[in-house]
Amino acid sequence: MISDEIHSILGHLNKKRVLLVGLGRNGGGAGIVRYLLRKGANIRVTDQKDASFLEPSLVELRKESGFSEIGFRFGEKSRADVDWCDVVIKTPGVPYTSDLIVYAENQSIPILSEADIFFPELERMFETRPTVVGVTGTRGKSTTSTLIYEYLRREYDHVYLAGNIGRSMVDVLPFLTAESYVVLELSSFQLEMFRYRPDIGVITNLYPDHLNRHGTMENYAHAKQQLIEHQTSSDYAVLSADHSAVSEMARMTKARVRWVSTSSTASPRESWIEGEYIYTRSFERPICKTDEVALPGDHNLWNVLAALSVVSLLGVSSETMRDVLRNFQGVPHRLEKVRTVKGVTFVNDTASTMPEATLAALQAFQNTPLHLIAGGGTKDVSYTELAQGFDVFPIQTLILMPGDASAELQKQLSEKRKFPVHVVDSLEQAVNKAFERAQDGDLVLFSPGATSFVSFANEFERGEVFRRLVHSLSV
Repeated sequence: MISDEIHSILGHLNKKRVLLVGLGRNGGGAGIVRYLLRKGANIRVTDQKDASFLEPSLVELRKESGFSEIGFRFGEKSRADVDWCDVVIKTPGVPYTSDLIVYAENQSIPILSEADIFFPELERMFETRPTVVGVTGTRGKSTTSTLIYEYLRREYDHVYLAGNIGRSMVDVLPFLTAESYVVLELSSFQLEMFRYRPDIGVITNLYPDHLNRHGTMENYAHAKQQLIEHQTSSDYAVLSADHSAVSEMARMTKARVRWVSTSSTASPRESWIEGEYIYTRSFERPICKTDEVALPGDHNLWNVLAALSVVSLLGVSSETMRDVLRNFQGVPHRLEKVRTVKGVTFVNDTASTMPEATLAALQAFQNTPLHLIAGGGTKDVSYTELAQGFDVFPIQTLILMPGDASAELQKQLSEKRKFPVHVVDSLEQAVNKAFERAQDGDLVLFSPGATSFVSFANEFERGEVFRRLVHSLSV
């Protein structure tokens, strides 16, 4: 669908019959409904999950004027809803291969995504649009996005963080001015049919992930690449020189490329590490020493450099850069220290949904005796490297949650391993077993390296349950 068609649709939504496929519970679907209510559309919402699962979104929508006029179909799907509508809007969790989307396409009904609303609306609203920063990658995109947001909000007014981070991008539209800054975390699901251009696009890294959705690594990489493929020579692409799969994408963009690396001398660099100091292109003197960075883990140094590259391009002062680096300790559910009980520290890394993320978490605590809670559902990725890596870390206990990933890990474990393995039926059992095994000075690391869907709605619910269980432990 060409841009003119989308502009025409968005300009005539009043009284149009719009079907939202996939309400979800993380804010994106609810944000689209609020947008449609503002536009005066006639709305139906369908989701294969039942109403109890979707209650977090429904709680928010009940506050809206016009809620009673919305039609809902939960726990099932019907092509009758597609026959009824003029326009379909799908949320990222719904693949383009789903039955209702394929049926709508065959009926020549326009199919839009959230990005198909956000970016054209910016063009409609502003002669000179706000500055948009898009961040994607397999790991580190939430941390990098949040760091960029923290830098910008300390120096500029009207800074917003949205996308795949709990706030719908269309929810911020009413608050924007031409001077605003919008930082968007974008998943591969959001980028599948992406045709827009951020002013600055950041790709952190690329590892096998979501292959159960994308089918092949090539398809997954192609989705990520869409972030920078439509940029122009007035834009910037901030890319990793340390990941060949990302650096190869430079030839697919017209944007001005700025390289980020913890070791490479690729040019032009926007930020880098030299010795024990962090530098940016904007300032001759170093920003700070690497050991002054509050974020734990060597892998987070790359996220730091990527965020610094963006704000260096946007004119943030060295004082702000330094202050944020010394004080920003991370985002919830990512190497988050929850509590220390009887000398045992509990760390919540539930956002680890792939084996490479668990390896990075282990490296962050490589000098501390630890008890690892891992496992869950699989995304059709390999666990061989993770299982082999266990032997080089001071793991005292491995506790495996229910799911196919746990079964795969068990198969890959070395018979010569030096730690016991406990298979449990619930996260509660896992926390209790870890606490039982841990000694004063040890660390309990909850870094599943797998999906949450075996036992939880998503990884964030899984993390909240972990927090509650840890806080319920007796001192």
